Amino acid sequence: MNEPFTMHFNLLFSISILYLSPQTLSSPTRHLPSFPSVSLIHAFPPNSSLENLAVRPNNQVIVTFLNEPNLHLVDPAHPTQATFIHNFAPATALLGITEGALDVFYLAAGTYDAATRTLTNGTFDIWEIDFTSPIHPSTSPSWTNGKPKVEKVAHLSTASLPNGLATLSSRYVLAADSALGAVLRVDVSTGKSQIVIQDATMAPTPVAPFGVNGLRIRGGYLYYTNSDINALVRIPIYLKGEKAGTARGKAEVLSRDFELPDDIEVGTEEVYVAENGGSKVIVFNLKDKVKKVLASKESSGGLTVGSTSVRLARGEKSKKDLYVTTSGGEGSTGGVGSSGKLLKIKL
Repeated sequence: MNEPFTMHFNLLFSISILYLSPQTLSSPTRHLPSFPSVSLIHAFPPNSSLENLAVRPNNQVIVTFLNEPNLHLVDPAHPTQATFIHNFAPATALLGITEGALDVFYLAAGTYDAATRTLTNGTFDIWEIDFTSPIHPSTSPSWTNGKPKVEKVAHLSTASLPNGLATLSSRYVLAADSALGAVLRVDVSTGKSQIVIQDATMAPTPVAPFGVNGLRIRGGYLYYTNSDINALVRIPIYLKGEKAGTARGKAEVLSRDFELPDDIEVGTEEVYVAENGGSKVIVFNLKDKVKKVLASKESSGGLTVGSTSVRLARGEKSKKDLYVTTSGGEGSTGGVGSSGKLLKIKL
């Protein structure tokens, strides 16, 4: 086991280093004739910084925070209150979250000091949140049968910053280590983890070590963002067997025309990108390589300041909805303030 070390970085500072050469791959950007409707589902208290989200089969939304270890759930049908799920102390931050088996989720939790922007290597764990195995009845309207069972399934002793998560199978979860510039495969049944991909397109820059970030798997490809170089990338991977999660071809840079891209969602022919630095939500068409602005700080009245993650809603009634989490601008006084928010975009 490596000795723990402390890593300092500034999420917003990384924006300042992302100047691109004339040879940088870019894609045309189009603004929609009329922006889709953006609405506020729930605003959290001031100075809360939402980091990621996952959507349950019943369309309830689970949200993680970068600056606190509390996991919450918001029901868009009854959004006035957020329901507390679990406190993961001594962890101080919750990052990526992904669904494994139906209604069973995995998240990364570890030590992060929001005041000094300091991460401590070797403090991160992967936890399982199982809504199919409630631990006791609950009177909350957000629970169908009771509060979910919460259990630690892996300790990532050599990881620096496990950020975005993606489900490979009911056994394996992939984790983007933004500081190492690598993707780890975590066996949630044994707790073992290993690096399966470490590509140049995932690497952080020396100044602000925040490389590979958001992860999603679709159609035999691993899609990911690199926040330090403003890139959206995909790489073909093996989905089964001993090579599961490893690359089976070269990485393809789809675009380097973003402002601090964070988490992503992949649809049938498009990738939705939470643009943290630009305070926008972008849709990138995989066929014509054109990206469109779905929502911006200006078009949303400030709601999308510090967009961090995006997920498509579930269910027939909500199939055209896109959920968005925001940091509120990391304390920015612009837009609607520094309160982290859960939003809905009508596609």
